Parts: sequence; structure tokens; C-alpha cells
Amino acid sequence: VLHHALNHRAEEFALRLIAAGARHDVLTSGGQSPLAFAAALGLETCVTALLAAGAAVDLRAGSAPTALYQAAYSQNPRLVRRLLDAGADLS
Repeated sequence: VLHHALNHRAEEFALRLIAAGARHDVLTSGGQSPLAFAAALGLETCVTALLAAGAAVDLRAGSAPTALYQAAYSQNPRLVRRLLDAGADLS
């Protein structure tokens, strides 16, 4: 449900899900985390909420992009900095 909310840019609903304890370690069939989805879409408030809720900054499966990659690809320097400050791996 969290991925669906993020994918549809339903930011307020996603924030309510995160606050209610929605699992942030569930990956899509393509291996992407909710954090990566939020970073790709530039949902800064959701990225912040997910990190505060304990989302693993580098969580992914296989060759799926990380949240840091998604933030950089979408050319969002604030999110890149936020993810690096949270310990994102550059490699």
C-alpha cells in the first residue's frame, strides 16, 4: 500500500501510513524500496519520514536502483544530501 501511495504521489496518505507504522522494508517485484520510490519522485517529506522511521537507506534487491541513485538521477541535490547524511553508500 505504501508503494502505491508513493507512486500516485499521495504524499499525505503516505505520511499517514508511515506514521502508523507501515512496513518500509517491503520491496517491489523490481526490487525497489519505498525510500527509493519517494526519492525518485522527489517526495522530500516522505523521504525524511521514512528515514526517521528507520528505513534502511541502501535497501534494494538485485540491480534495482538505490534511493541515492534515484535522487541523483532526478537531479534533486537536497535529497542527495539528505540521503548521504543518512549514510547512503556511494559505491
